[in-house]
Amino acid sequence: MNSDAPIKVIKDKYVPLMFRLQWANGDLSSDYYNETRANDILNNYFAYKDNTHRRKPLKRAARVPRSLTGKTLQVGS
Repeated sequence: MNSDAPIKVIKDKYVPLMFRLQWANGDLSSDYYNETRANDILNNYFAYKDNTHRRKPLKRAARVPRSLTGKTLQVGS
């Protein structure tokens, strides 16, 4: 087993329904996860570590010109 990877999922005793990852030396992750996400990270740790699991960001939507923000547009005449 690689010592760089977490070894198990621990339920947090202070935050209900949230979980943390535990490493072999006893350290806990600083982040909280729901149970599904924690188990997914545990099983696929190296993909998560390299951030290869993240979706590519969507292109930004077209911005509304500042001259139109806060103004009501008239439809028709």
